[in-house]
Amino acid sequence: MNKSSWYVQSNGKLLGLFPERQIHEFLLLGRVSLTDKISRDQKSWRQISTISNFASKESECDPDDEVCLLKQERARIRANERKGKDRRVAEVLDDQQQDQRGQDRRENEDDKVSLSRVRHSGSNARAKQGTGGKQLAILFLLLITLGSALYIWGPDNKQVDPQCDQPFVSGINWDNCDVLKVKAGRMNLKNITATNAHLSQASFYNAKLASSNLSYSDLSYADFRFARLTNVRMVGVNLQRASLSRAHLKNVDLSYADLRGVDITELTFEGVSLSKAIWVDGKVCAVGSVNSCQ
Repeated sequence: MNKSSWYVQSNGKLLGLFPERQIHEFLLLGRVSLTDKISRDQKSWRQISTISNFASKESECDPDDEVCLLKQERARIRANERKGKDRRVAEVLDDQQQDQRGQDRRENEDDKVSLSRVRHSGSNARAKQGTGGKQLAILFLLLITLGSALYIWGPDNKQVDPQCDQPFVSGINWDNCDVLKVKAGRMNLKNITATNAHLSQASFYNAKLASSNLSYSDLSYADFRFARLTNVRMVGVNLQRASLSRAHLKNVDLSYADLRGVDITELTFEGVSLSKAIWVDGKVCAVGSVNSCQ
């Protein structure tokens, strides 16, 4: 069992497991309250307010606390993105079901036509023609089904379960994985998805990372010294106390990222979005900030 995951008792319902960061998100969104109870093993339950990690009233922000308000907004965006993804998958599946029903109707109609031809034909040649028509209809159905499968499971729509027990290599899916001190130094990585993952203290020293998505992950205390990141989505990531010394980031989206305490010695940005990111000194960057915190 993941040591940082919890079950939740809220309004008489048992929910979970959820990673600790998601409990914080639920508090920010008001989906759970400090009076709800949580447990790691479903045996020993404690009120959220009695646990030091959650003791602060996360669901309430001082109107002048920009960082707290930004965290709330980031949590809402993150939740909406997750819902949007679920809706898109549901729409694709619904379209597939509608296509299948239409194909079934067409197959039944083709069967009826073929049977009618057989019944009204007195020759074996006409009977064979009807059978051939049915075979063509079945072939057509198979082609459409294959096309639908390729659409749903193709490169842009492929649904792959997280592979948390596999090495951190190109093409891996580490969404929601909880792995401390990942060793990826000097590696050449691409096409990685590791959203909402807990990767604190990871080492990307002198690594190359391209065309990947690390959004909403915990990369606090990570080592990105001399690393080169290109076309990487890092929306809402926690980079507190990480080192980006002498790193080069190109076309990286750091919107809503938390960069407090980051070592930015000789860091270079090229086309890097910092819209509403929390900068090294705690300042919230203006909407539309690129390459520098405005």
